Amino acid sequence: MKLFAIPFIIAGICVGGAAMADGNWSFVNQEGFGNGQGTFQHGDYNAAITDQRGFGNGSLSLQEGLGNMSVTGQRGWDNLSITDQLGIGNASETMQFGSGHESETIQTGVGNSSLTVQSN
Repeated sequence: MKLFAIPFIIAGICVGGAAMADGNWSFVNQEGFGNGQGTFQHGDYNAAITDQRGFGNGSLSLQEGLGNMSVTGQRGWDNLSITDQLGIGNASETMQFGSGHESETIQTGVGNSSLTVQSN
């Protein structure tokens, strides 16, 4: 089912847009199945907050800069969460409830923090 979510993530990237300044916030709430979202933020003190409910959900957050925050909450099954953060003092939190979860977090830099919770 993970391959099912990939096209929706790519579509989300195309419509989700990108922020290239400081202090941008992105809020995404999706319900149903086959949800996908992509958020790209370049700059400092940006936030990407995603809430998805259903199945076959996919979330991609890419942040570059200082003090950025990414929060992803997924409920259902066959969820995929990808968070990549480059910079200093970034924070990532991923919460997945249901079954068939997959989560990937990459942080490059100094003073970054990450929390992942997966529960059936």
